[in-house]
Amino acid sequence: MGLFLIGGIAIYGWACAIVGGLAARKGLDRAEYVVIALLMTPFIGLLAVIAEMPDTVVIEKRLIAAGEAKRCQACREVASAKATVCPHCGGTVFEEPPQKPAQQLYFDKASDPTPPRFASREEYEAWKRSQPAGEGQPPTKAT
Repeated sequence: MGLFLIGGIAIYGWACAIVGGLAARKGLDRAEYVVIALLMTPFIGLLAVIAEMPDTVVIEKRLIAAGEAKRCQACREVASAKATVCPHCGGTVFEEPPQKPAQQLYFDKASDPTPPRFASREEYEAWKRSQPAGEGQPPTKAT
């Protein structure tokens, strides 16, 4: 008798957890639907999840954060990350995710307010030693 009770409680909890997982996939609050399933049976919780419309804002944010989608600059609609042309407004190039710089550029912010122009710390230090105190500007990097 006790084994059946423990097994039944485990199955009931498992079913409630599944309802919460389905709610989370639709962008809904997982905990809210687990509580509904616990209080009103998992079947009622499942019906509530099915009846609720997906929260597209949450789903879009999740897809963009995962790198599976990106947003068009013109119409602000979301499409596949592989798309180069917007399927909604046509011809619009999508935003590219920010890329990390290939190399760290060094400069001394305190004594030189100009943007970084040196590929290595050693290159900057060599230039700094060659300059008289307070004179000159760093050389511009050829583009």
